[in-house]
Amino acid sequence: TIPTTLNPRMICHRPYSCINCTTYRLCIPTSRGFVEFTSGSCPAERPYCDNYSGTCVNSVAVAVKCASPDRTFRCMQDGHFPHPSNPSRYFICSDLKAYGYSCKEGYKYYAPSQGCSKFSWIAEPFDCSNLNATKVVYSSGGSFFAYCVNGQPHLINTCGENEFFNVTSQVCEVQCTRELIAPDNNSCLKYFKCQMNPTTQLFERLSLSCPPGEGFSIVLKKCVSLNHLVSCKEN
Repeated sequence: TIPTTLNPRMICHRPYSCINCTTYRLCIPTSRGFVEFTSGSCPAERPYCDNYSGTCVNSVAVAVKCASPDRTFRCMQDGHFPHPSNPSRYFICSDLKAYGYSCKEGYKYYAPSQGCSKFSWIAEPFDCSNLNATKVVYSSGGSFFAYCVNGQPHLINTCGENEFFNVTSQVCEVQCTRELIAPDNNSCLKYFKCQMNPTTQLFERLSLSCPPGEGFSIVLKKCVSLNHLVSCKEN
């Protein structure tokens, strides 16, 4: 029922808008213009109201405008990251600042798909029990890993494209599941090539060196003159 006397706070200018960063508002047209029909708080999994659409989102762009960074999580790079110990929470890092999100009740964050899921087998993200000064891989697979300090996970990070975290070597390594060329993160003068072995019919990884005077360009994915790679020097 539309009241005969309008509270100024009920007057709005369009059907879908935000009262503030965490509250959406729906308005309906009347002979006196748009007035508030209902409003509510954004859910935990989409905590910010986007004033452009009037809907609740988990967009980094909106979060930067609305939320204060979560200083309990240290970003090693931009992207989506699982919470160190709570499987129902996750972080989005933007400009190396972390913004925390929660999945809705009954859901857990699944890092490989960068979303919340009902998978019952999703366990505690990182098991650092009785571990110190070593890295462990994300419990549900993928390329994420954590550095363990005194039994607790610290500094969550992820490997690059086409890489996986090798628990034995404790570093990210190229994973050959298709033909590709990838940089060697230990030397700008080398690169990896994944190709099919005609005998075994399996992909194999070859470690190759660029010719003298050249280094591997990550952008071009080939060896180029060191004159074009300022940070790469021959030993």
